[in-house]
Amino acid sequence: MIRASGERSTTLHEHHVFPKVSRDQAELVTLQQATREFQKRHVRAALENNDWNVTETARQLDLARSHLYN
Repeated sequence: MIRASGERSTTLHEHHVFPKVSRDQAELVTLQQATREFQKRHVRAALENNDWNVTETARQLDLARSHLYN
C-alpha cells in the first residue's frame, strides 16, 4: 500500500506488493531481517516527523518509550 500511495494510485497492483527485482540486485534476506529493516525506517521517519520527540513518537506508534529506545 505504501508503494501505491507513493505513486498516488487508487488501486493496489501486484507490482506494489511484489516489485520486480533482477537477480543481480536481489539480496536474499530472512523475513526477520526485512522486518527489522522496515521497523528501523518506520521508527526513524516517525522520529523525524516529531522532531525527535521520543515521548510523542512512542505515543503515535503505540509503543512504550523503552521499546522505542531498544
